[in-house]
Amino acid sequence: MAPPTEIPLDETKLTSPEWNLAIYNVIILTEATNEEIVFLNAFCRTHKIKLIVADACGVFLRVFNDFGEDFEILDKNGEDL
Repeated sequence: MAPPTEIPLDETKLTSPEWNLAIYNVIILTEATNEEIVFLNAFCRTHKIKLIVADACGVFLRVFNDFGEDFEILDKNGEDL
């Protein structure tokens, strides 16, 4: 059976054996709609899963990372100390 290509916007389906996304620590998402990204980000927050979203369309790029509320940034401005 080929894996599904569209992300279901239903938490029950995402935790079902067909998708079973709740078992992962990190999910990397590409070629998704804004609606899918927002829904999956909420799902990942609920299940404490890190999310990385990346897309490229010609010269335009989109990158979004959400590592949860417990993620600590030690280098807040990118400058050498």
